[in-house]
Amino acid sequence: IATQYKTPVILLTDGYIANAAEPWLVPDPASYAPFPVTFLGAKNGPDGTLLPFARDAKGARPWIKPGTPGLMHRIGGIEKAPGTGNIDYSPEAHQTMTDARKAKVDGVAKGIPAQDVARGETSGKLAVVGWGSSFGPIHQAVGRARAKGIDVSHIHVRHIWPLPENLGDLLKGYENDAILGHEVGHVVGEELVSRWGHRFSIEGECVLDTNSVVGPACESVGRYVTGRFFNRHGQLMAAAEGIAA
Repeated sequence: IATQYKTPVILLTDGYIANAAEPWLVPDPASYAPFPVTFLGAKNGPDGTLLPFARDAKGARPWIKPGTPGLMHRIGGIEKAPGTGNIDYSPEAHQTMTDARKAKVDGVAKGIPAQDVARGETSGKLAVVGWGSSFGPIHQAVGRARAKGIDVSHIHVRHIWPLPENLGDLLKGYENDAILGHEVGHVVGEELVSRWGHRFSIEGECVLDTNSVVGPACESVGRYVTGRFFNRHGQLMAAAEGIAA
């Protein structure tokens, strides 16, 4: 992603990974798909001009090695004109560059894998959505619920911004959706509302309880399935109406 779209890629992590880590095999670098880096070596504009802020079909600007003869140009945060990179404080230039940057990041969604279902079905009563280190608690809670005959599935998002293009359509197959996890849950929820008109119930930090990481997730799963609740041991409790389950 970083080399194709010429954009920073940020790895989000959290303290829970450090507190609950286990050894894993280091992958063989030879198994990675090549991601070659290309640099502009000659002027790319008409009549021998340099356009350091020109963009390709993916919205990426050319990378130029510092000090390349004839290709020196301005860098930094000062507002610049599209294409040339000349200083330009006009509202039109600012809006054009803002739109171009957003379009580039949005276009990254075309280069990431389609969202899949980590456990369960592609439609049903409830989808529990998480990301990062919440995978284990959610996966176990959903597994325990499914073992009791509860119609619930687990979707785990790896790419947060932009989200996978098919995520909105995938979630439409479920009657209810809940996000379990961290602060980014609100970011994902807001994006789903603005992009696909899809609304979530957000459970915040419930899966990171200090006493149990699976029990709180079980409680949250039960909360959205026919009004039933699980206790911290994953045992089905009475229905919300007070009728014994």
